[in-house]
Amino acid sequence: MRVAFPVDKHGKKPANSANQSLPFGGSETLLVAEDEPLVAKITKETLQKAGYTVLVASNGKEAIELLSSNDSVSLVFLDVVMPQMGGPEAALIIKKSYPELPILFATGYAPSSDTVIPNGHIVLNKPYRGDELLNNVRTLLDGLSRK
Repeated sequence: MRVAFPVDKHGKKPANSANQSLPFGGSETLLVAEDEPLVAKITKETLQKAGYTVLVASNGKEAIELLSSNDSVSLVFLDVVMPQMGGPEAALIIKKSYPELPILFATGYAPSSDTVIPNGHIVLNKPYRGDELLNNVRTLLDGLSRK
């Protein structure tokens, strides 16, 4: 059996961004704190495919411990709501010791009055796309390198 397809003479790229390569990779080390195992796995794989080294924590407390034992972390990606310690609380502690370290947040919940994300931080709403994650990570990392 033989199948033949016509040649695309116009060389158009597919409109579906899922078929395109991932943008804005890098070689930095990133710390991801996410309590949902599947979300953590997908996030880690997306970042690794883009060239990043990824450390994963399951809550804010674990993220702070990992950060204190690894001085090569260039960015922290925190889920807002996690057991033991959520992202905003962890971010306040992290910023005391690492004031220049960029922090990116993600949440699957509508903002509530008891969840205060520090001013000036980017928040990705779940579910987020891989290109959204990578674009925001690269933007934050590039902003750090310009300072």
